[in-house]
Amino acid sequence: MGVIDFFKVITSSKAEDVPKASRSLAMRMIAGVVIFFIPVFIEFFFSLIDDWSDYKTSYSICTKCLFDPGSC
Repeated sequence: MGVIDFFKVITSSKAEDVPKASRSLAMRMIAGVVIFFIPVFIEFFFSLIDDWSDYKTSYSICTKCLFDPGSC
């Protein structure tokens, strides 16, 4: 979506909209990277919990059921 919006601004004759479109594209890219790394952050914070090793097997079972409901 960001690339399409950026392409529209570039092909139009309004040069003042280019910085706005580039900021919008950058924010969308940052949001995509943050969303991609959310599971890594969650796993890291769970690993900081002292008793995480006790709960890790239950967490793995719940994760498996969440991503593959037919296996439960």
